[in-house]
Amino acid sequence: MIFTEKIKKSFSRVKRDILAIHEWMRYTQRDVHNLKAKVFELEQRLLELEARNIEELRTL
Repeated sequence: MIFTEKIKKSFSRVKRDILAIHEWMRYTQRDVHNLKAKVFELEQRLLELEARNIEELRTL
């Protein structure tokens, strides 16, 4: 009987840890998505600046 209680407690802890990991993964995936969006935005801005620089060099 005592052994069964220990197993139940261990199972409960493992289940709690798994849920915590899933929650962490969800936030991590959101963060990765946000970072990818920011990188894309910065790449677009860089392309715009490069194009503007080329135009300015042509007018010299």
